[in-house]
Amino acid sequence: MILKTSSTSWKRELRETYLWSLKRNRGMMALFAALLFLAFPVLLLFGNANIRMDPMTLEVYGVSAQYASVFGDMTGFAMTLSVPTLCALFTLLFAVQLFRYMHMKRSVDLFHSLPVRRSAMLLGRILAGLTALYIPLALNVGIASLIALCFNIENKGGQIGDLFVQMLGLMLVLAAAFLFCVLMAVCTGTTLDMVLSVIGVNIAYPILVYSSVYLVSCLLPGFNMTVNLDNTLLVALAPFVGIFLHASDAPTFFVWWAILAVFLLLSSVYLYRRRKSESAENTR
Repeated sequence: MILKTSSTSWKRELRETYLWSLKRNRGMMALFAALLFLAFPVLLLFGNANIRMDPMTLEVYGVSAQYASVFGDMTGFAMTLSVPTLCALFTLLFAVQLFRYMHMKRSVDLFHSLPVRRSAMLLGRILAGLTALYIPLALNVGIASLIALCFNIENKGGQIGDLFVQMLGLMLVLAAAFLFCVLMAVCTGTTLDMVLSVIGVNIAYPILVYSSVYLVSCLLPGFNMTVNLDNTLLVALAPFVGIFLHASDAPTFFVWWAILAVFLLLSSVYLYRRRKSESAENTR
């Protein structure tokens, strides 16, 4: 990113950083969109192509009812497994691609010598990363909705509405997961440390919570606390696990992710403004 003239406008710095970062990641963004297309809309088309059209079946289950059943089944599978898996993978990939400069001394010296405030530089990259995640996801959910409309499935309004609600929930948890990666990037000195920290916390935290609850229930008679995957406490600091649970209907689940996302954003900006350039490549 090279600014030809010194900028005194924070908004201009933010816009230039955002557009430059988004342009550099458009290839990975296109790959993400293509993989989502194969994992969701194409899956729907294959499912719709296999409905039964014999007279005996049509007397019991009409074409629209069969299309609705296929849409519900395929959407449930895609939004529970294939789409969250791709989203989790590319959340980490985009974070590494956008913030690995913090872990290379030459890159840090170059970017910090530009006439761009640190807060604008960080926020511009965060917005670019979220855009790269949201646009392919929204595009493929839109295509899936068009497929539902073209095949005229039963109760298409309700099913499409549920799909968009799931997408919004997924977007919220994706924001928390991406900002968690940003915070780890700011707090570590190498990209490897960042990746290991993200993976380690998201695996260790649920295990620690479950083990602690189980231990307390064994030591205290009468203590009975059930911890399952829908329990917000179990995944409170493990947003990558939360990506797979975005379909939860618990209000506290989404309130927590919204609060955590804001906290991670503010913490990342504050720490990055105080981060020393010498932290790059520092493994201590």
